[in-house]
Amino acid sequence: MALADSGRATTVGRPTAGGSGNPLTFGLPGGGVARFSAAAFRRNNGARIEGAGIAPDVRVAWTVADFRAGRDPDLAAAERLLRR
Repeated sequence: MALADSGRATTVGRPTAGGSGNPLTFGLPGGGVARFSAAAFRRNNGARIEGAGIAPDVRVAWTVADFRAGRDPDLAAAERLLRR
């Protein structure tokens, strides 16, 4: 996110789910597992990432037909962006 916030990268895809990617995992009685975020990451402007996610600069939608055909709409959108 630091690259995107600095204007040095363009993000392509779908919004993230709002997780930091830095979870702590705890074992629970009976063999279960609980995971939760261990950090309160923020964007350069102070906005929280945790629980809010990050919207891409170029939003890409996937369809079932794309999946079945083996197409990668994210890659296609990124390639179009680079060709401009």
